Amino acid sequence: MDASIRHDTTAVVVVRRDDREQFHALWRVWEPTHGQEVPLAEVESFVRDLAGHFRVLAVVHDPHYFWHARQRLEDEGVPMVEWQHRRMASATHTLHEIVAHGRLRHGGDPVARQHTLAAEVKEREYGLILSKTATREPIDCLSALAMAVEWAASIEPPRPSVYEQRGVVVV
Repeated sequence: MDASIRHDTTAVVVVRRDDREQFHALWRVWEPTHGQEVPLAEVESFVRDLAGHFRVLAVVHDPHYFWHARQRLEDEGVPMVEWQHRRMASATHTLHEIVAHGRLRHGGDPVARQHTLAAEVKEREYGLILSKTATREPIDCLSALAMAVEWAASIEPPRPSVYEQRGVVVV
């Protein structure tokens, strides 16, 4: 997730890597309105609900605006992983490779599309990174997607049990 309070959007991207190495992504975005901040308590509740419905391996997040919520969610057993910005060049590369090889499934979300079109790639001494264009439109969906895909690509997917492979239901 990429969080902000006043001058940018907050985006939570759910990414799942399947056994065919396809990455499936869904987005939820909160935008500050005139004089109103992004309701981070609502974002925290959304993350909590996701963790209650799915087996969440990690909530990768930018720590700047979400550290209070991080502490509460960790206390509740939600696995929180602090994003290290030095990984953004690697994340940008990983996302590019996944997209270039047709391994990203995203449902064509129009807000995510707007965020993607508002981004550009800039070269830094440590590699290519995602950046806002001169329009300064939000790119938080794309940033959060890069973070999530980088993390999802770096872990071994859980292996199905022999019972799952044989179609046996275990209760």
